[in-house]
Amino acid sequence: AKGLAPVSAKTLASLANTPFQVRSIGDGSPLLYVSCCGKTDDVDDAALASLRPIADHIFELDLARSAVGDRGCAEIAKMPRLTKLDLRQTKVGNAAAKELANCQELRSLNLFGTETGDYALTALATLKKLERLYLYETEASARAVIRLREAIPGIRIVTSLDLPDPMEETPNNGRRRR
Repeated sequence: AKGLAPVSAKTLASLANTPFQVRSIGDGSPLLYVSCCGKTDDVDDAALASLRPIADHIFELDLARSAVGDRGCAEIAKMPRLTKLDLRQTKVGNAAAKELANCQELRSLNLFGTETGDYALTALATLKKLERLYLYETEASARAVIRLREAIPGIRIVTSLDLPDPMEETPNNGRRRR
C-alpha cells in the first residue's frame, strides 16, 4: 500500500449500484476487500469491468460461486496488489490461468470446483509468492501438482486425498516417497 492514496468517496459511491461489496481491509489502509457474496448471480465477466476504478486498491477478491469465467480473469490480472483470490465453483478454466499468472503478488488462490487442470498449474508456476492453492474437484493431475510443488517450494496445495506425495532424491540417486 506504500504510496497509495485512499479511494475517493465519490468512486466508492459509484460502486453502490454494482453487485460488489467493497470495504477497507482495516487500520486506515487504502487497500480493499471486494466480495460478491449474496449477489453471485449478478456477477459475470462483464460485471468485473465495474471494478476498474479501484483495481489498484484491491487486496482480496471473493468471486466464489459467481458466473465469472476465463475472460473475466483478464480484468483480475489488472489488479497489481491482489494477494487473495477466491474463484471456487466459478466457470474459470485453463485459459484463465494464463491471465492469473500476471498477478505476481498473489498469495492464496482458490480454484476448487473449477475446470482448471494441468495447463493451469503450468501457467501458475510463475507465481513465486503463491503460498496456498486450493484444487479440490479440478482436473489437475498428481504429476502436475508435484511439478508445481517443485516450482514453488513451500506452497501448500489442497487437492483430493488420493494424490501421492512427491518423490524426493535419496543419497544413492534412488527415489522415495516423502
